[in-house]
Amino acid sequence: MAKVLRAEDRAQAHQRIAQTFTRADIDQDGQLLQLARLDPSLFIEPEAPRKFDAWKFNRSPSSATWLANAATAYAKDTIGHLFAAGVHPDDEAIFGGKCFLGYSVWMDDPDLLEQALQAGASPDHSSRANPKAIRPEDRIPVRRLASELARQIGIDMGSAGRDQILRMLACAHLLLDHGAAYKDPCPLDGGKLVHQNAISQLTCQWSQKHAPWIRDEIRPLLIKFMQRGADLNDSLGYAPAPPVLRSVWSQSFEAACLLIELGARTEDAFLAESTKWRQPPVTSLVEEARSYTTDGKADLHCARLIEAMMQRQLQVMRNRDCTAAPKADAQASSPAIPPAPAPGASPLASRRRMAV
Repeated sequence: MAKVLRAEDRAQAHQRIAQTFTRADIDQDGQLLQLARLDPSLFIEPEAPRKFDAWKFNRSPSSATWLANAATAYAKDTIGHLFAAGVHPDDEAIFGGKCFLGYSVWMDDPDLLEQALQAGASPDHSSRANPKAIRPEDRIPVRRLASELARQIGIDMGSAGRDQILRMLACAHLLLDHGAAYKDPCPLDGGKLVHQNAISQLTCQWSQKHAPWIRDEIRPLLIKFMQRGADLNDSLGYAPAPPVLRSVWSQSFEAACLLIELGARTEDAFLAESTKWRQPPVTSLVEEARSYTTDGKADLHCARLIEAMMQRQLQVMRNRDCTAAPKADAQASSPAIPPAPAPGASPLASRRRMAV
């Protein structure tokens, strides 16, 4: 049972924590968890790391508490226990000047993230008191996670990498399901606007070896981003171009087909307008794919893009027909309303004219 240690017992417990961090044992998290269960307040006591000489040369604000160091050391079980004990994840004073979501430990651990959200973590803030802790454009958790997911997707990973991507995808869904907002361009402190298109990030660097698997896993997240306001055809930012074109430029043809399936625009006029900064501007997605192919499969990639565009056109036509059909059925099923008789004419005469 947890209790508040005092005097010599407290000092000895602090010393044990310091030794655990200094040695960085394999079971570091387990040893810290035992001490957190003994007395959770040990981990939020101000200046404890410096007082007990765990980081002799570290003068960073993130060394203010053992909890901040636990977050840096990825001590997930310890942090989860402290949340359950009442620690608030947005308390910047005990997390070294930034929210808990300002650290990286949550980004591939959906269980820990869910604990933080249940404990009151804001899904839209990762740092306020210390804005230099991470890059300004990444201070919004869902954007930071999209950037890290994109980097991981571009790696030719093995099974361990796949597992990590699945965990990170689960974290992204958790943030969005808990109300994380999405805006482009993104307003930051001081009125600054930063553009960082999540859909472009998540579709421009696919490892070709794992592209079909990534497509199946990333599709629900892209749909959710679109439902939150992300633009599938957004052309803002440096060297502006829509996501489907950036996918082709990076030879992520599986991603380009997925974007087309979800509704990305591919008309020549749209591509030319969105790339008018180039000379000459892009006027054909298929020809652009052919010119950027380096694996000798240009015909195959172009054929797949054409098929995706045709399938999308058919889907649009089917949707239009389905929308029009109920209107036609409603008109056919409603009784015909005869015209009103002319002034002075008898109703019988009107019926005779209708019959003729």
